[in-house]
Amino acid sequence: MEAKALRISGWWSGNISSANHCELEGITCNEARSVTRIGLHLSYTYLSRKLEYMNWTSLPNLEFLNLSHCFLAGIISDNIGSLSKLTSLDLSSNSQLEELAYTMVVTKKSEVYSFGVVALETIMGKHPRELLSSLASLSAQNIMLSDVLDSRLPYPTNPTVIRNIVLAAALGFACVHSEPRSRPTMLFVSQELLVCKKTLATPFRVISLQQILNPEMDFTRIKK
Repeated sequence: MEAKALRISGWWSGNISSANHCELEGITCNEARSVTRIGLHLSYTYLSRKLEYMNWTSLPNLEFLNLSHCFLAGIISDNIGSLSKLTSLDLSSNSQLEELAYTMVVTKKSEVYSFGVVALETIMGKHPRELLSSLASLSAQNIMLSDVLDSRLPYPTNPTVIRNIVLAAALGFACVHSEPRSRPTMLFVSQELLVCKKTLATPFRVISLQQILNPEMDFTRIKK
């Protein structure tokens, strides 16, 4: 399974099998011949590799991943969050990556990134990468939340539905914060989803992304 993932990634040439995958450049395995480290810092700089070609779920024992200065392109695949044993991750100096976070140390908050992407994709009807990339500008933050919702769905009017959309958006944006240490924990997210039973006083049509991005967004006021 691991050898197949390394082969399909296209990052290494030649015939890759379970008999030789631990001998590949930058690969370190444990005694059971399971990959524990991938260190390709400054390696293969003539190749343009894509992170999404690697099936990270096939590398359950990976603890260290250094892909800095590797001319990486594309997106950071969501399933990288499945690496439960990963303690060190460096994706720095890869200017072609489309995600916001290039360098990070995996913490207990790292797993919420995938949740945030899924939450935003659910309410938007598409991957949020373009929106996330544009949020650095103030003009983008002034966009109304209602304008980024999936246009194929009816406009929400039910107070409970509206509350859930706003909460999902607020938590989603918090979970994909560019600084991993500023993201909430999954415990916090689950508690917010469970305890938030009240309705926002602010009319839905005037809620902007800037308000959603505000960590002081108030979910406790009850609409009269």
